[in-house]
Amino acid sequence: MKVGILTASRTDNNGTDLQALAMQKIFEKVNGQSIIINYKCDKLENSRKIFYPLSFRGFLNIPYQLCSHIQHENFRKKYFKYSQHIYNSDDIRYAKFDYLVVGSDQVWNLEITGNDINFFLPFETESCKISYAVSLGVLDISDWNREYNLKSMLNDFKGVSVRELSGVEVLKKIGIEAVCNLDPLLMIKSTEWNQIITRHKNRKPYIFVYTVDRTYEILREAKELAKEMKCTVIFYGNLFRHISGVRVKRFSGIEEWLDLVKNAELVITNSYHGLSFAINFHKKFSVYWLTNSPQSNTRIKSLLSQIDVQDYEEGMICNPKWEKVERNLDKMRNKSFQYIKEMLSIND
Repeated sequence: MKVGILTASRTDNNGTDLQALAMQKIFEKVNGQSIIINYKCDKLENSRKIFYPLSFRGFLNIPYQLCSHIQHENFRKKYFKYSQHIYNSDDIRYAKFDYLVVGSDQVWNLEITGNDINFFLPFETESCKISYAVSLGVLDISDWNREYNLKSMLNDFKGVSVRELSGVEVLKKIGIEAVCNLDPLLMIKSTEWNQIITRHKNRKPYIFVYTVDRTYEILREAKELAKEMKCTVIFYGNLFRHISGVRVKRFSGIEEWLDLVKNAELVITNSYHGLSFAINFHKKFSVYWLTNSPQSNTRIKSLLSQIDVQDYEEGMICNPKWEKVERNLDKMRNKSFQYIKEMLSIND
């Protein structure tokens, strides 16, 4: 049985690469032969191009972009089992697999993919179509459904699985029944993620900050907390101005990023994937909401509800009862693996 996984697998983003690897791993656990389809989505391809804007700040960003691109390429070469052929929008319909699996991440968010409906598999194929833990990233797709008739595409799927409970409701509004399954990042336990971590010793206690929005505001809050906790602040990413008391990790790869999460005294983030790994490694965390894409906060809120953190207030330091969290996650893992087995027609 040959399983092809269609996901975002060519972007220079830590969370995106790790979810693709996790998808590969969980379907290997069930099926044994799973391949990531090497698919070029035009908009996602553009997001990783090295641009040379005519500004001093843009010029300073070039080394960071180049280093990030090289590190992500090396990571994918090391861990991904890619299809030999590189597909695009013209020939993805000819991909030959027994099962075509779409997911996870926001591949059904047309704003993210640049209206690439190929992630909805809108073509005739002998492959069985299923989705796993796909995120829509929005709370209403009625306009998209009217323009592209998404319902007819999804009616061809044997099973539709989304990542957030809100996604179940969104799809119900267009007449599609879906189930909610656990994010692949959390399907893989921390013991397995430990195997790819690059360990750095002799770090002083630190707060780890990983953001996609409101960076300088959050770093100010992190510095105040660091004083109280008597530790330092490490920020992962690129900053264009110096902030005293903040150590910036500009050129660290995914393996070290995982290590930074795992060994932090506290993780402060507004990234869905940052929070996912804080939970996986049982780290205290503090979450800030996104302002540049408020609808995306539903993804984080859904994740918090899955670990039974209710009525979370922004910036609150949370340290759940991790034994209870793991019991809940194990139940969701078992349910999600059962869904995959049913979709692949595998009997225990």
